[in-house]
Amino acid sequence: MDLFGKSPRPVWNEAMRTALAIFTASCLSTTDDADEIERIAKVLDRHEKYDGYELAKLFEDDGYTISAETVAELDCVSGEYRDILDGQIERWVKSDGITLELKVGDIVKILKPINRKHSFGSIHNLDRKLAMYGIRVPDMKEQNSYYPVNCEDVEFMEHPLSGEDFLSAETINI
Repeated sequence: MDLFGKSPRPVWNEAMRTALAIFTASCLSTTDDADEIERIAKVLDRHEKYDGYELAKLFEDDGYTISAETVAELDCVSGEYRDILDGQIERWVKSDGITLELKVGDIVKILKPINRKHSFGSIHNLDRKLAMYGIRVPDMKEQNSYYPVNCEDVEFMEHPLSGEDFLSAETINI
């Protein structure tokens, strides 16, 4: 059994893609038959940020009639994407009994480095609903900034300095 649950963390999949396409069909005021949903899903596949204006351009290129109201409706697609994925993750956390074992201030090794350069940091925030830690890394300038990192992608690190002292240390020997 995996250390963090009975099943892996949910990732974007075909069922979620279809749900987002159905939502988007309502934004476009079009039918939701299977062929139309697949057509919409293919347009959504071409743009991962789901910005309303950018989506409107893609849908217009695909033959849809777009108005200013449609652009405003399409602005909601990014929120719906997050809601769909987060909803699956929240159900996974509950059904698998996922808990966050580490605490704010703990120094952690980041197993999937952030921006390819940060491999350690300090826990700044806990998101129990999504089983994520907010990780501050040494060069963060904003006091309350952090990177969200999946709980399964961090390990506790023994280090002589704690939390903020660790992050502000001039020299770190790991």
